[in-house]
Amino acid sequence: MIINCFNTFDGLRRRVPLYSRLMATLALLFVALLLSGPLTGTGAAQEGATVRLETLPAQEGADTVTVAIRIENATRLYGAEVHLTFDPTLLEIQDADPDEEGVQIQAGDFPNPDFVVQNQADNDKGTIDYAVTQMAPREAVDGSGVLALITVKGKDKGTSSLTFVSAKLANPDGQEIPSQTVDGQVEIAATAAPGGANLGLLVGAGVVVVLVIVVVALFALKKKPGNKSPS
Repeated sequence: MIINCFNTFDGLRRRVPLYSRLMATLALLFVALLLSGPLTGTGAAQEGATVRLETLPAQEGADTVTVAIRIENATRLYGAEVHLTFDPTLLEIQDADPDEEGVQIQAGDFPNPDFVVQNQADNDKGTIDYAVTQMAPREAVDGSGVLALITVKGKDKGTSSLTFVSAKLANPDGQEIPSQTVDGQVEIAATAAPGGANLGLLVGAGVVVVLVIVVVALFALKKKPGNKSPS
């Protein structure tokens, strides 16, 4: 396209005076700059949206952690698709919809999930696949919001990663919106072994029973009459 612009200028150069040729040169250079893409230094305006993982504050005593998939600074967002991985030996995704087959994560509202293309978490393989789109006549959305929520339960104490394999955002025309991803970390607190709570209750009850027996025995010894000497 740029080559065609300069071929046009060469034809004008043979037919018009110097002043007109100068004006034509400036105009064609301006068109060439527009067609060649953005100038250096406009990268900040072209960075696009961000898809990030954000761990939400956990409730005290809770054995699960909620991680939000957030989309930030999107323009004309209409559909989104994300694929993530995690360590299945450390994390277990909790099912957001027990009535449906398989394990699902919870849908957000940015964009609105009018049609759920895919929603599946695999706790054996350590994968999450999620894709939704809005439907007409709903308008495209701008700004930031939550695409989905992931509820995670830890299998062992420590820190584990949630990592994006890929993320794609689309506008109503089916064109991809430029975006970047930011992975997340999940902090796992100490978890009780299966049956740990019941075992603790049994031990506590046993201690109480032993104390009661000891107190009763001591009380009985105090009440026992002493041996009388023969008259």
